[in-house]
Amino acid sequence: MKAKLKNLNGIDFELDSFWPDDEDNFCIYIRAMIGPDDADGEESFDIQVCTLHWLKSQIIDEKVIFGFQMMIVSEYDVDIIKAKIIDFCETCSGNNWKDIGTKLNLIGTWEFQDYKPYAL
Repeated sequence: MKAKLKNLNGIDFELDSFWPDDEDNFCIYIRAMIGPDDADGEESFDIQVCTLHWLKSQIIDEKVIFGFQMMIVSEYDVDIIKAKIIDFCETCSGNNWKDIGTKLNLIGTWEFQDYKPYAL
């Protein structure tokens, strides 16, 4: 089983029509809908996308920042962002979806990352 990007959009905006005020200095959150390549279904992975300039401004202000589940880009280019997510998905395979989701969780917050079935 392998992962496949099925949809990509901004969390609070339309990714295809969005353009940041400064393409070299921004931070946005996107939602990648990813599922098995051989079946229907998808789950969300939220990814913070930012530039080095934005990171630098945050470090100056905050002194320290965390960088898990973050995509760092040199400039705003939706095609490159999408291509890199597709490339990463193609490296994610496993015996079941949980194995794949755990790998994908490295680049974006998986909606089921801490899911535990309810036990009576």
